[in-house]
Amino acid sequence: MYEVNEETLTIYKSSLPEQSFTLETEVELNPSQNLALSGLYSSGSMLCTQCEAMGFRRITYHLDRPDILTRYTVRLEANKSRFPILLSNGNKLESGVSEENPENHYVIWNDPFPKPSYLFALVAGDLGSIHDTYETKEGLEVALGIYSEAKNVNKLQHAMYSLKESMKWDERTFGKWVHGSRTIYLALQRVFKDITIYTRPLLNILMNIRSRNLIETRCTLKRYSI
Repeated sequence: MYEVNEETLTIYKSSLPEQSFTLETEVELNPSQNLALSGLYSSGSMLCTQCEAMGFRRITYHLDRPDILTRYTVRLEANKSRFPILLSNGNKLESGVSEENPENHYVIWNDPFPKPSYLFALVAGDLGSIHDTYETKEGLEVALGIYSEAKNVNKLQHAMYSLKESMKWDERTFGKWVHGSRTIYLALQRVFKDITIYTRPLLNILMNIRSRNLIETRCTLKRYSI
C-alpha cells in the first residue's frame, strides 16, 4: 500500500519485501513554470537544476537527507538541434541517436562516487565551451570543460585557470587527486555569477539510484514542457 499527495510518496512498511528491491516511479515536470529556481527549471533556452538544499525532491521522490549517499546513472534524451549539449554528474558512458526518434540524441552519464542528492546536477542547452586536460600526480588525465552561452565563451579562460589551480591545491593539500574523476565540467549559467560544478552524463531522464539501504529507485520523466 502507498499514498501520494502533493509533496510526498509514502510506502507502508507492510507492503515492502524483506529483501532489497527496485522501486520504479514516473513523474512529470514543467520547467518553464518552475519560478522557484529550485529543482529542474528553464533559464532562457537552457534547462538547469538547483538541488541544494532540498531541490531534488522537486524533481522526483527521493530519500534526500544529506546522509543518504547515492550513485547516479543518468540518461538524457532531447532534440539535438534545441539541446545539443546534455550534461550531468560523472563520466560519459555512452551517446548516440535515439532509436525512437532520429531527431533526438541521448547521453548516459555515470557518477561512481556516492553523494547526497543536493549535489545532483543537470544542464541541457545550446552552449559554447572550452576544453583542456589536467594530469594528476598519479598520471590520471582528467578532461576539463567549461560551458556557457556561446556569446560568453571568450570570457571562460579565467574559469579554466581557476579550476586547474583548485586541482593543484587538492594535490598539494591531500597528496593526491582525491576525487578520482576522469571528467570535470563547469556550466556557467551567468558568467562569473552562478556556477554549477559537474564532477564525474524536459527530456527523458532515467535515474538508477542506489542508496545505502540497498533500495534501488528508478525514476522516468516521461514528458516535459518549456
